[in-house]
Amino acid sequence: MFLTKNDLLKEVDGSEKKNVTGFSPLGGEIYRTPRFDMKEHQGKYVVCMEIPGSKKDAIETKIENYRLLVNAKVLAEKDDNTTKYFHRERHISSYKHDVILPKDADTQSLKNEYRNGLLIVTIDKKKP
Repeated sequence: MFLTKNDLLKEVDGSEKKNVTGFSPLGGEIYRTPRFDMKEHQGKYVVCMEIPGSKKDAIETKIENYRLLVNAKVLAEKDDNTTKYFHRERHISSYKHDVILPKDADTQSLKNEYRNGLLIVTIDKKKP
C-alpha cells in the first residue's frame, strides 16, 4: 500500500511539505513536471514517467535519500531559417520530478529504460 506524498515525506525526513513536485522558483529555470505512475510488480517498484520528445542520453536519474530524481532536456528541432512559422510553441524545455520511494526500496538497484516517450525506472525491493 502506498502512502500520500505528505505521509511519505514525514516518514522519510520528518517534514510535511505541501508541494513535493514544485514549480520553478521566481527567476529560476522553467521546467515541466511530468506525469508518472508507480507500482509494485514482482518484487520491484516500477515508475513509468511521460517524457515525450527527449532522447535517452538527455535523461538523468539518480536516487538521494529515498527520492528518485529525474531531470530531462528536450531540444527543439534545428531551424534553417527558410521556414516561416505562423505559430510556434515547441522549443527547448526541461522536465524535472522527484518521486518519493518506500523505505524498502533498494536504492542501489536503479535500472532505466526509455522508449516512445516513456521512461521506465525499475528499483528492487530489499529482501526481508
